[in-house]
Amino acid sequence: MPVYAHKITTFAYVEDGVVHTETYFSGGSKAKNAKVEVYDVKTGKLLLTGKTNKQGEFEFKPPLITDLKIVVEAEMGHRAIALLKASELKGRYLSQNLRNLLCSKHQPQKKLLL
Repeated sequence: MPVYAHKITTFAYVEDGVVHTETYFSGGSKAKNAKVEVYDVKTGKLLLTGKTNKQGEFEFKPPLITDLKIVVEAEMGHRAIALLKASELKGRYLSQNLRNLLCSKHQPQKKLLL
């Protein structure tokens, strides 16, 4: 009788300067409490670690603009990798920083009373 393994898949995308990952098994169930490691592709350096939540999601603000390798390890040795290019992060950071700058210019200045 053949044995079928459950494949794990992770997707990563950037929104407002934050990297979001969604991880699930081939049957559709969420990869809960899976170990997440984020690496700098160029240096191989581990940048940060964490765990997925109950919905199989993990999010983080990248500590630097570089190509990222996101490794997710779930139960029984299931493993998935997602890659994000630095260019995907750059555009998001620039747009967020520009939005913050524009918003701060249109906000009234608060005066401190001593």
